[in-house]
Amino acid sequence: MMLTREFFGTFTDKPIADPNEVAQVSVSFTRDSREDVDATADRALAAGGAEPRPAQDYGFMYSRDIDDPDGNSLGFLYMAPEAVENGPEAYLAQQDGASA
Repeated sequence: MMLTREFFGTFTDKPIADPNEVAQVSVSFTRDSREDVDATADRALAAGGAEPRPAQDYGFMYSRDIDDPDGNSLGFLYMAPEAVENGPEAYLAQQDGASA
């Protein structure tokens, strides 16, 4: 669920952190492709989000982070299936071998 800070406060007696000041969690959602990451992030930006840093491209993984208008951070990422199955090092070694 996505809740307003005020309504979220009705679920707990603990103080609600200001997400502009502290990070509580890191949440990332996997997407089906790099293009899907970009499309999702672009929709979030159009809805009022902000991108706190540039896209991160590691070859085997591509991600973008979005801060919502309250300051909560969300990540969207794509990881090559081969890197998931065999590990990033094996994927990158395979890519180096293919380009040689």
